Amino acid sequence: MTVLPVAYQKLLEITRYITAITEPGELFQKLIDAAVEMTGAERGYLLLKRGPTDDQLPLGGLHPVAACRMIEEELESEQFRASRTAIMKAFNEGQRAYWTGGISGELRSHSMEIMGLRSIVCEPLKVHDEVLGVLYLDSSTTRKFSDDHKEILPSFAAQAAICVENIRLIDAREEALRREHTEQARALELQVYKETMSSFMSIASHDLKGPLTVMKTGMALLKRTSPSDGQLGLIGDIEQAVERASRLVSTYLDIQKLEEGHQLALSPRPVDLRKLLQAEINMTLAPLEEHRREAFSVVMEVSENARVTGDSARLSQIFGNLIENAVKYSPQGGVIRLEWKREGSFDVVSISDQGLGMSEEGLTKLFARFVRLEQDQSIRGTGLGLFIVRRLVESHGGKIEVESREGDGTTFRVLLPIL
Repeated sequence: MTVLPVAYQKLLEITRYITAITEPGELFQKLIDAAVEMTGAERGYLLLKRGPTDDQLPLGGLHPVAACRMIEEELESEQFRASRTAIMKAFNEGQRAYWTGGISGELRSHSMEIMGLRSIVCEPLKVHDEVLGVLYLDSSTTRKFSDDHKEILPSFAAQAAICVENIRLIDAREEALRREHTEQARALELQVYKETMSSFMSIASHDLKGPLTVMKTGMALLKRTSPSDGQLGLIGDIEQAVERASRLVSTYLDIQKLEEGHQLALSPRPVDLRKLLQAEINMTLAPLEEHRREAFSVVMEVSENARVTGDSARLSQIFGNLIENAVKYSPQGGVIRLEWKREGSFDVVSISDQGLGMSEEGLTKLFARFVRLEQDQSIRGTGLGLFIVRRLVESHGGKIEVESREGDGTTFRVLLPIL
């Protein structure tokens, strides 16, 4: 029987192995055993790329994954050597490298003669022009590898490359499945968290609404008792604290209504914008410590006659939240700028700060419910403020825009329709 039919028979056997063997190590071993048996090589092995390669390393930085006619100890030994010249030529050029005894034009290497090698052939393992490794055979016999051998060896190398690529695809699929499972688990946890928080806030808000109403009434009655200036200042501080708490309760109740599919009730009318914004600035800065309050400079670029149409209480929620965020997320202080102008059919109110800013990724999820950005984790909050702000603006028939760069401040633009 001629060599070529035997070679093809071996190739057919290897092809069947690929569909029958699921363990890569076993398949690699079958491949190199068949290649050595077919060619009569004295030894052979498969080398795969598993990281950066280096021409100066004994095997160019490639790693042996299967060997024939070599004991395991020799394969793992630091003295394990082969023709680095042949290996790196095949790997770097993606073409066969061979030497069969000094024929003109063939690969020459002084180390081959030192190791007593007279025939070497290296076939690159390629997939889509990417070289994944090398199939290496050598012998101490001159001209050991025939043209028939060199004709069929690329098919053996291709089978090994297919196996390596399948391993990579399986690993990538398993990693994708792990990521998908992790993301699904996180999404489920987040949904449970959101539902739990919504239920808690709904119950807590209803429970707090009554006591806060009593406190508001009590403050109003105390004012009628002719309190001293000091007492009046204390009552004012308490009123502001109660007002902030009342707004939080209103926010939570509004969110509950929205989740249940209800529309928020609005009573639109002309509102003195400058007066409203100044009141929100005062309420935000009042509870701060003096050194913190003095770290801010407020620039009000809103004319005295500026009027916008909307529900006064809801507009206070909108701008109060945005001003509070501008202060909260500016730990070093800076300028808080409030501007008003008319653009087409909209009143545009801008609130800018010089604070932490946001990344592009953060901007994409800024208005989501219960979402807080990574740079905000050290700052207290519920992740609900901007969610309700957007819904309140949209309830007015308007829209909200934001511009921000990480470390370079943030600007919110609220566009309210001119009615």
